[in-house]
Amino acid sequence: MKTKVFNFIVLDVLFILVEDPEEIRNLADDITFSKTIIDLYSKLQKLRDDWGDRVTEWGLEFWDRFELNGGIKTANS
Repeated sequence: MKTKVFNFIVLDVLFILVEDPEEIRNLADDITFSKTIIDLYSKLQKLRDDWGDRVTEWGLEFWDRFELNGGIKTANS
């Protein structure tokens, strides 16, 4: 999965590159892959916390805006 950020607008994208190397079919909204999306967001959140990414000026701004735009997905969201 990739998360692309353009001017702090978060777009979820998920591709199976072996089947779709041109990244044409975005699977991020396909309910079949919802657990995958949740698992990847959980890993992202852990890495963010492990690296202390909220302590830098850029990190603070990014994660605050990221969360305003939907933030980390969970089983309940």
